[in-house]
Amino acid sequence: MITRGTKPKPKKKPTVPIKKKENSNMAETDKKDEKEVKVVKKARKERVPFGGSRMKLSFPEVAGKVRRWVNDVGGRCQLAEEGGYDFVTDEGQKIGDTAVGSGNQDLGSRVSRIVGTLPDGSPQRAFLMEIDKDLYDEDQAEKQSKLDVIDAQIRGGNVEGRVGADGRYIPKEGITYK
Repeated sequence: MITRGTKPKPKKKPTVPIKKKENSNMAETDKKDEKEVKVVKKARKERVPFGGSRMKLSFPEVAGKVRRWVNDVGGRCQLAEEGGYDFVTDEGQKIGDTAVGSGNQDLGSRVSRIVGTLPDGSPQRAFLMEIDKDLYDEDQAEKQSKLDVIDAQIRGGNVEGRVGADGRYIPKEGITYK
């Protein structure tokens, strides 16, 4: 019975005497204990210091795939799907410093994060999407070919289809840049 103004007495834990082995086996016991300690240290959870920097949108790479976060604004996710991207699903993956299962912010199985706020005050969501590396490389090559045309025009002094018509100086060897 506890009366007012008194604290309950803590229960004593039973102590177990530790038996020491003879000197001949002592070295073997110490080695076993050291191995056990090492195993315990390996099983320790990865620690991130409180207040340290964290990569909240980092994600594991997958061989043969290229992953990107796509903001769900203006139909960008649908455009990405039409371009060959697929939504990454939550299958126990680790995204950033927390597991996707505990940090996933989508009601379904698609991996998503809240990345900002829309003008109306609602949360802006980004989805993790992936595409086959072959398709990604094709898309990048097409983008680069368009840039190569623009670079050739700049080197030749062709601005708006008028080479030197506006009085700009263009060297005989063309314009160079690095």
